[in-house]
This record gives sequence, C-alpha cells and structure tokens, in this order.
Amino acid sequence: MKFDIRTVCMGCLLVPVAFFAPAQAQTLPPELQQRPQVFDPNLDRERSRQLQEEDEERSRANRIEVPALNADQPDPELLPEGDQRFTLKSIRFNASSFLSDEWLQSVAGQYVGREIGFEDLNELLLEINREYRERKLLTARAIIPPQQIRNGELRVVLVEAKIDGVEWVNKPERVSERFYRSRLPELQTGSVLQTNRLLDALQRLNATTPGPMLSADLKAGDEFGTTRVLLDPVEPGRINAQLLANNYGSESSGEWQYGSVGEWNSPLGWGDSLSWAAIATEGTVYGDLEYRVPVNRYNGGIYAGYSRNNLEVINGPYTDLGIEGESQVWRLGFNQPWWLDAAWMLEGGFEYNSSQSETTFEGDIPLSETEVDRMQASLAVQFRQAPWYVRYVQNVVFADTTNLITGDEGDYQTFKGNLYSQRSVGETVRLVIKSRWQYALEDQTLPSTLLFQLGGPSSVRGYVSGVVSAPHGIDASLETHWQFTPGWETSLLIDAGYADDENLLEDTLASVGLGLQYRWNKRLTVNTVYSAAMTDVVPDQDSGQLLFQTTWKF
Repeated sequence: MKFDIRTVCMGCLLVPVAFFAPAQAQTLPPELQQRPQVFDPNLDRERSRQLQEEDEERSRANRIEVPALNADQPDPELLPEGDQRFTLKSIRFNASSFLSDEWLQSVAGQYVGREIGFEDLNELLLEINREYRERKLLTARAIIPPQQIRNGELRVVLVEAKIDGVEWVNKPERVSERFYRSRLPELQTGSVLQTNRLLDALQRLNATTPGPMLSADLKAGDEFGTTRVLLDPVEPGRINAQLLANNYGSESSGEWQYGSVGEWNSPLGWGDSLSWAAIATEGTVYGDLEYRVPVNRYNGGIYAGYSRNNLEVINGPYTDLGIEGESQVWRLGFNQPWWLDAAWMLEGGFEYNSSQSETTFEGDIPLSETEVDRMQASLAVQFRQAPWYVRYVQNVVFADTTNLITGDEGDYQTFKGNLYSQRSVGETVRLVIKSRWQYALEDQTLPSTLLFQLGGPSSVRGYVSGVVSAPHGIDASLETHWQFTPGWETSLLIDAGYADDENLLEDTLASVGLGLQYRWNKRLTVNTVYSAAMTDVVPDQDSGQLLFQTTWKF
C-alpha cells in the first residue's frame, strides 16, 4: 500500500472534531487520533506549484540567448615596416567622444622625443585600438593617414563611427517596436554610435526578458566613418502550451493527473505574459493563473496570480470519513534585475500573498480553517557561461496566520533557499545539481501550510509526494543525463533529504533511480523514472516509486 502525506496529517481531526462534534470524534480510528499534524489542502497545492517552478527553472537553464551584437571587425590599418628611423616632437589627435585627452597624450608620450620606426607607430595604433575594444567600442579605431610630417608632428585620426541609419531586418510581429526601442540607447542618425551602451542594453534585454529577444548587426554605412544598425527581433510563439498526463498524484486523491500548462506571450504587445496551469485527478482539481508585465526599461516586472486547489479523499482507509478540502492563494509581486554583465546577474524582489484553506469532515463538519498572509523578500544570483548555468535564490518569509476555528493567531519567519546548477559535457551529457532547504524560527508551532515537504517527483523521488513535512529540512539531487542517440536520453538520479522531525522513524531520506526519456519532433516527450528508497521513514512504506509523464506541445 502506498503511504501518503494525507494519511499522516489526519491528526487535525482530533481537536476540532472534539470541540465541534464530540459524538463524531468517537468514530475516528484509533491510529488516526494519534496523528499530531494538521491536514491542510495547501500542502497539495504547494507541491503542484513546486513542480511548476522546477519546470520553469529547467526551461530557464536551457534557454538559448541570441547573440546580442554582431559587428564587422575591419583589419587594422597598419603601416608598412622598414628600416627608416625618425624622431617625433608631438602627436596630434582629433577630438574623441570616448578617450580623454589626458589618456591619449599619456600614450603618445611613449613615442615622442626618442628615435622610433614604423613598427613603433603600429604599436601605437594597436594600443589605442585595444583600449577601444576593452571599452566595447566596436566601431571605433585609430588610423594614421598618408601625410607629410612637418615640425616633427604626427597626425593620428580617431575614426568613431556615426550612425548612418537604423533598420529592421524583420519587423516585430507580436511585440511593439516601442518596447524594443525603449530598452535601447538613443540611436539618432548622425550621432556617434556608442556600441558599449548598445551591447549592454541588448545583453540586459535578452537576459531579463523571458520572451522576446533582440540582436543587432553593424554594417558599414554609405559614407566613410558611418555604420548602419540592423535590428532583428526573436520572438516566441504567441501561444506555447502543452498537454500532460502523469502519475504524480497521491493514492488517497488519485494518482493519475491530466491537464494543460502554457503561456500566452505578449498579449498586450509589451513583452508581457499570461501563464496558466490546469491539472486534475479523480479527487483533485488544481488551477493557477499568472500575469507578468515589465514596467521599466531595465525589465523590472510586476506580476499577479491566483491559485486554487480542491481535494477529496477517495481512496485508502479514510475514504468513508468524507474528507474534503479547498485552498486558494492570491499573490502580487515585483522583481527587478539589479546588476548584470556578460555572465552574472543579480535580481531582487518581493511578493505578498494571501491564502485561505478549509477542510471538512462528514460533509460539513469543520476540521480546520486558516488564513495566512505572507510577505516574501527574495535575492537571486545567476551565472550563465557555457558550459555552466547556476542559479541560487534566497527567500525570507514573514507569515501571519489565523485559525478561524479557534481564533488563534501567530507570526512566523522562515528562511528558504533553492539551488539549480547545470553543466554540459560535450554535446550529449548534462550534469544537474539541485537543492532546497528551509529553516523556521518557530519550529514548535509552525502551521502545516508553512512546512517543508520531502518526497515526490520534485524532491526525493523514491518516496511518495509529501511523505514527510517538517519545519526544517533540506534535499539535494545529483543527475547525470546522457543522450545516447537522437531523441533518446537516459539518466542516473541520486536524491537525499533530511527532515528535522522527532515523530519520524528515520530523519534521513535517500533514493537512487534510473530514467529514460524519449522526444519526438520537439512535440512529444515521454519520461519514465524508477527510484528505489534507501531508508524507511514511515510504516508500510513502498520500496520505491515508478514515475511516468508524457507531454505534447502545441
């Protein structure tokens, strides 16, 4: 028999039922009356949300960013070297938009007042051009034009290209042209092209916008010293969605899940998105809807979402008790990329959410009814540089809870971390390391909706979903994926977890598994995983879990 978190959590029946309906409490099985935890449908909803977030993290890790800036790099115009020697009294430069007179004269001073040759002048040009490259000024260079040197003065021309025009290689289809323009520096015809600012803006846009990206090509203009900027948008499909079927549910409310998840990209033409998830089993219905929109040129975004979960116990020893539950969450948040370069990104944000959950027994007898208001502050550090992708998110959660049956209230604080790391080895092998942890300051009275859960497809896979929930916990996974032939991939999965709960038979979870995945035509994906449990943490525990999921993208 499979063991499910709901059979662990039925201890909530004891206190509320004794208070509101003492006659009914006598019908509870003795083993159920000994359970200390609170049954909360929020736990089931949190697991569904966790699976969504893991899929989003995996998609983020595998996202391919387009090259931000492609520029023709002309060969340096060097002077022919020979045996001729001469001495310069001064070197004159035209005005530069990027290099200060002090810096230019400090460089020139190395070649003035001593005997030099043409090889030294070439080194002068290379030094100035290196400085341009280091400053990411791709359309600027120094040249020495043909000239007669009078009074020992050499003239060096600094060619800093001006914009000849801006064109679209392909016109934006779903995202407003103004959205892209607002995130770029001013590109005015006739002005000096600041490729450093353009490159930074393109890298920021492509790294922080989940949907549209933009690439720019720089081509020589019609006149000497000018450059034409060619913009090329890369936009996702209007609707990206998939149907799914899996056995990630629980025995008590239905193992087989069916549903759809997807995203509507740029419904308002501003890089915004409307995402959804709708998943059901025989005894549960879960839905989630979220809208995100960028609100500043640095792609800080506001999001608002709503989740709901209805649950009914239809299998197992407590089916006749008529246990039903429902929960819902409203959330509103803001996320801002604060700093980034070619490899690193630092993000920060906050979220407020309000949840309500209710569980009933025998139709209308209240077992639990709670409200939780949470404020969450988050900080994310991301590193992306082939072959590595690493992202760590640190959350601090402040929660106010109210038990609507007893009137009890509480304030709680938890610290939560999430790590996802991926490294490609060649073209066919990927290594993945994942970890989550939680620490609660008020561990003795922490409500069940704030507990850390272990077990299931997004945690220690050898155990049923939510087999353990505790105030403090940590899990970690090491995965090796090998694409041994086109379309087929096998994987080795090692999971471990720890829960700080004195009521468990064993506080350490561990499992080892093998996976097989088949992909066809970028639409159909079939995943199968068998993971064996290495420790027994609850009575009558299964030896392992066979997990199956198939998805169809359209």
